[in-house]
Amino acid sequence: MLKRILLAGLSVVLLSAAAPLSAPASASSYRLNPFKLVNLARNGVFRDHGVPGFGRLSAAHQAGQITARDVIRAAIADGRLSSEVLDDSRYVRSVEHHLIDINGSRER
Repeated sequence: MLKRILLAGLSVVLLSAAAPLSAPASASSYRLNPFKLVNLARNGVFRDHGVPGFGRLSAAHQAGQITARDVIRAAIADGRLSSEVLDDSRYVRSVEHHLIDINGSRER
C-alpha cells in the first residue's frame, strides 16, 4: 500500500516537472502579460519610446499610428520584454485586442 502511494506521488512530481519543458510559449510565459503591457502603455510608461499615453494612445491606435507591435517594441526597448515576443502571434493579437478594448470598441 505504501509503495503505491509513493509511486503515485513520484509520478505526479515527475509529470509536473516535465510539463513546462514541453509546453509551447504562451502569453503567460512572459514576464509581462498583454493586459499589463497595454496598461503600462496607457499610463504613459513608454512615452520615451514613441508610444503616447492616456487618451493619446487610444487616439493614435484608432488612427492607425500605433499598433500592437509598436507597443511591444517599446516594452522591448524599455527592457520589459524579450524580442522573441514579436514572433508570438498569439501575444501580438492579444495586445491588439487590449488596445481595441481601451478604445471602447468591441469591433475586431
